[in-house]
Amino acid sequence: MLRWCSSAAAFASTLGTTGAGIDGQYARKILRHGRTESNAVVAAQHELFGERLGIYAELTWRKSHADYSAPNRQPSSNILATNRFNPFGRTVTVYWDSTDLPDDQQSSDKQTLRGVLGLKGRLTLGGARTLNWAIDGSTDYNTDLQWQKNSAAGMFNALGQGIYNPFRDFTAVAPMAADEAEKYFTTTWQDVNSRIDALNLRLNGDLLDLWAGTARFSIVAERRRDATLSQQRSGPEGAYVTPSGPRAPGVWVRRYYAGAGGELTIPLLSERQHRPWLHSAEVSLGTRYDAEGDYPHAIPALAAAKLTFLRDFAVRASYAEGFTPPTTNDRTLARVTQPRTGTSLALEDPLRPGQPMPDLVTQVLGGNPGLQPETSTARDLGVVFTPRFVPGLSLNASYFRITKNNLIRSSGQQDFSTTALYFPHYILRDAPTAADTAAGRPGAANTFINIAVNVANVFTDGIDYRLRYDLPKFWWGQLRWDGSYTATKRFDYRITPASAVTSSINAQRGTGFPIVKAKDRKSTRLN
Repeated sequence: MLRWCSSAAAFASTLGTTGAGIDGQYARKILRHGRTESNAVVAAQHELFGERLGIYAELTWRKSHADYSAPNRQPSSNILATNRFNPFGRTVTVYWDSTDLPDDQQSSDKQTLRGVLGLKGRLTLGGARTLNWAIDGSTDYNTDLQWQKNSAAGMFNALGQGIYNPFRDFTAVAPMAADEAEKYFTTTWQDVNSRIDALNLRLNGDLLDLWAGTARFSIVAERRRDATLSQQRSGPEGAYVTPSGPRAPGVWVRRYYAGAGGELTIPLLSERQHRPWLHSAEVSLGTRYDAEGDYPHAIPALAAAKLTFLRDFAVRASYAEGFTPPTTNDRTLARVTQPRTGTSLALEDPLRPGQPMPDLVTQVLGGNPGLQPETSTARDLGVVFTPRFVPGLSLNASYFRITKNNLIRSSGQQDFSTTALYFPHYILRDAPTAADTAAGRPGAANTFINIAVNVANVFTDGIDYRLRYDLPKFWWGQLRWDGSYTATKRFDYRITPASAVTSSINAQRGTGFPIVKAKDRKSTRLN
């Protein structure tokens, strides 16, 4: 069997920003754009030796590209009294439009080659009960080239080097050429190469006969080894960066994972026992054992129920717990030291009120070996509509509520103030001067360690919609159209248990990290 799969997705979301301008309050909207493309070719071969044993092989090549862009959400800059551009003799705040700068941009190009070879079979357990089993080995080779450009850094650097004066008459000054402005942007390239070897075992079948039907079970087990090489290169401001530029040295990092899980589905009411108000009902219970690297094992739980009121209409609900260790990049990405200039003109140190940041603050990018795994709980309530009069059509809508603890996020340069307040160990400082000691403040910052950290918790909810339509089969194959739409209602997070809740959806409560309010995805498959 040869299968080609292609999908494309695009999203655009509107986010509100607020600020106090010289002429009073103003509010405006900024737009974020994203685009993804994915293509895959799958070649599979299945050979059966009788009815009880078979062998299968699969080879998959996949390529994807993703782009993302968004205006910078920096609504203001503090211009200190010591700045030579400042004509007022005191610190002033300048509010500027995010469209004054080119959008921040990110892109990613991924390629994957995957091979699978396995055995499968069926056993009879007595009566009509059967046991299906499969065991296979797989190898994945992955490459990922990521590119990121931050224009806000160019703003800071232009201020610091005297290229940009926010108080001058711009009607009499020619705008800076785009190729010249790009010299002041922060551009980072990251190459990630990985290989994943896995051994998988799957069992499923009939467990026992109950009055409402047969209880079914499934068991999965996996042993996996990941090997990843991450290399990062970042351009100092004032210089161009190309993919052939110097790389930070990287080393292969290997991680080992072992996991097993089981699920039991119990029928409560079968179709042949249906009632006038209930056609069928079933519940599922499950759990997993996950152990990865040097992290403690986890045993998250799963529970779900499905009630079919009509043959075409069902209601389902589920509860699940999750456990997600940090990625290899988050923990082990080679660290890069990146000098930064001009930040004293746009940021103040919250632990040194009224004092400018130094003219040179070093930024360190890379992995954080001290990260802890994320844990989560998820609740879902939804409906499923599969009309008999349109064979192959399925409509789904579900409300979800997800809470995550120890969420992994980058401290981010735009959150220097937050980092200084809640993660002070990621801000390295000079020894306090006599004046600092007298004022009871720490020394001036000299290094900002911008790496992934664990924040306290995150809560999000919203509605997922999905439509799938399988066209009738033909001699040349079958087409499937699949579309989904997600509307996020809330995305609230706390940086620490003691900090206030910040919303990334409702900008009136805080700017936070921009979160997509609505996104859609469409794909067409030919099998």
